[in-house]
Amino acid sequence: MGEKTVATLLETQQQLREVFDNSLGYVVLDMKVTKIPVFGAGSGFGVVVDKRTNSRSYLQVSRFEIGGGIGAQRFKVVIVFQDGTLLDRAASGAWHYKSGVEVAVGTAGGKGRATKPDKGYQAFKLVESGAVAAVTVRVARAKPYLD
Repeated sequence: MGEKTVATLLETQQQLREVFDNSLGYVVLDMKVTKIPVFGAGSGFGVVVDKRTNSRSYLQVSRFEIGGGIGAQRFKVVIVFQDGTLLDRAASGAWHYKSGVEVAVGTAGGKGRATKPDKGYQAFKLVESGAVAAVTVRVARAKPYLD
């Protein structure tokens, strides 16, 4: 999953190759989210690739939302790390909180959007299918997945 998703992203946004080449590692998450008028929930799995140690670890993600909106969406998230502490934190699991507005319609493709390039990481969302319109507060829990 991880290599294919990164290849898709780099195929459509070749300027990101240098970002990946100079990174300490990255995370790829495969997510499914459903939103009904007041609540939303989602889950997924991911891989953490640590280029410093040439190792992989795996994550399980749960997500819960409260707010207005409707939709269902399947997407991948790629997070590229330049900060080793943030990469270690991602691999060990973390809580994530966010509020915002989202309107998205998508089909499979490699276009993504970047966030936080000056914070030690860059994140890209690649929508695979579905549509969503929402104003929500969300919490997500990523934790190590031990097979």
